[in-house]
Amino acid sequence: MNALGDKITWLAAFLFAASVFAAPASAQFEEPDTIPRFAFGPFVEANLRGKRADREDTDISFGNGPAFGIRGEYRVSGTVTFGARASYARMGERVEGGATAFTLGEFSQLQFVGELSLKLKPRVPGYLILGGGARIVDSDSAEQAGQWHSVETWTEPVGMAGLGLELGSRRKSLFRLEFRVHFASLGGDVGNFATNSLGTEYSLGLAFLYRP
Repeated sequence: MNALGDKITWLAAFLFAASVFAAPASAQFEEPDTIPRFAFGPFVEANLRGKRADREDTDISFGNGPAFGIRGEYRVSGTVTFGARASYARMGERVEGGATAFTLGEFSQLQFVGELSLKLKPRVPGYLILGGGARIVDSDSAEQAGQWHSVETWTEPVGMAGLGLELGSRRKSLFRLEFRVHFASLGGDVGNFATNSLGTEYSLGLAFLYRP
């Protein structure tokens, strides 16, 4: 896997979508005082997961794939919003060495993140995202987990930074397109792995939010 090429592809996709879907701010935004402060809704995102360990010239990682979840947020002002997200994903643990690659088994992941979104001005569609939380990783079986991990279920602290864009913001609804980088303190590893080493994950997601 060409990590640099993948990162460039993700960023290019984000910028392309932003240029296509983002209407001028004057056309899509109402005055902040007329918009409800609370919003919630579902989201979906595609994830590019970095390697978790090296062992004898072999890369070990969770496979790339989608995640689904729900989020809620509360707008403190026209430029500051607090939010929370919960997501679920399933992925295989991949082993890649030379020209070969295979999957060892399936894992599930629950992730919970609190975040802060910051804008330069209320009517600017772009914003900065900062946050953190934790993820719970669980294997399908104790036998599967024992091959590479010391436990069947474990928790990993997560930090997060990213960029977002509001699409078609209206009084009762909006869409958010977001590019995020997650930094996880890897856990559950034994011998072959570097416990508490830092892992990275890139995601591009689309969320729909309803404003009651």
